[in-house]
Amino acid sequence: MLKSAFAVAAVGASLTFSTVGVGLPTQSRAEESAIATVLSKHAGSVVTVKFLLAMQENEREAEAGGLVIDPAGLILVSNLEIGGSIGRGRESAQAKEIRVLIGDDTQGLPAKIIGRDTELELAWVQLDKPADKPLAFVDPAKGVTVKVGDELVAIDRMNKYYDRVAVGLELEVGGLTTKPRNLIIPSGGPLQWIGLPVFSEGGGFVGVSVVQPVGGDEDEPMAQRNMGRVSPFDRGLKVLPAAEVASATARAIEAHKSGKELGAEEAKPAAKPEVQPGEKPEGDGMPGEKP
Repeated sequence: MLKSAFAVAAVGASLTFSTVGVGLPTQSRAEESAIATVLSKHAGSVVTVKFLLAMQENEREAEAGGLVIDPAGLILVSNLEIGGSIGRGRESAQAKEIRVLIGDDTQGLPAKIIGRDTELELAWVQLDKPADKPLAFVDPAKGVTVKVGDELVAIDRMNKYYDRVAVGLELEVGGLTTKPRNLIIPSGGPLQWIGLPVFSEGGGFVGVSVVQPVGGDEDEPMAQRNMGRVSPFDRGLKVLPAAEVASATARAIEAHKSGKELGAEEAKPAAKPEVQPGEKPEGDGMPGEKP
C-alpha cells in the first residue's frame, strides 16, 4: 500500500522535489526509488508535441504530451489532446504545423498525424524524417501486466514555464475491468491528465491514461442511462493496457501503409423521417419497389 496519498518527483532543469510537507506523511525510500527508477529509464522517451489547433476560423498554439514508441520517430499521443473527439465522433479540430520537442530541443522536428483510434482515444504522430540518431523509446509490445494493488508510476512533463521538466506521479492499481474493454482502474494517486504513459515500479510499460465512456454507449460517451450511482472511478481516467496499445498501434501502422485513415468515422446517414398517420410513404408503398 502507498504510504502517502500523493508522491511526486521531477528530473531535469536542475529541479528535484517531493511533496513532503504539512499534512502529508514522509515518503519511504522505496517509494522515492520507484519514481526515480522510472524517470531514469523512461523520461527521455516522453516528449512534447507542439501544433496549431484550428477550430472553425480560429487557430491557437497548443501542446500535447507524447511517448516515443519507435526509435525512428513514431509518437503515441492522446487523440483528444491533438484535436480529436470522444467516442465515435468525427474530429472536432485540426492539428497543423506539428513539431515534436525531444530532450532539450526547443524548436522541434516536423511531424504529421498518421492515424487516430477514436474509440481507444489514441493517435499516432510520425516524424517527417528519422531523427539523426535513434530515439529513446518504449515498445508497447513488450509491456507488462499488473494486478490489483500493484504500485505504478506515470510520467508527465510540465509546461514551458517550468522548462517542460519530466515528473513522476505515483498511484496504484485499484481494479481491473474487461468492459467496455480491458482497462486498468487507477487509485490512490493524482492521475488527472490524459495521454500519460504509466509504468510498473520496476519500469515496465503498463499502459497509457485515457478517457472512456462513463455510461450509456460509445455513440453517446457521456451518457449515464439508468446508471444509478456513478462513482469517481466511473468518471475518472482509466489506463489502457500495453497489450491494447500495441494492437491498436499495429492496426494504425497497417492502415497508414494501405492508405486508409484509421479512426476517421464515416458520417452516419440522416435518418429518414417517420411516416405520419394519414401520410403516404415514399413510392407506392410496395415492398422492394423504388420510389
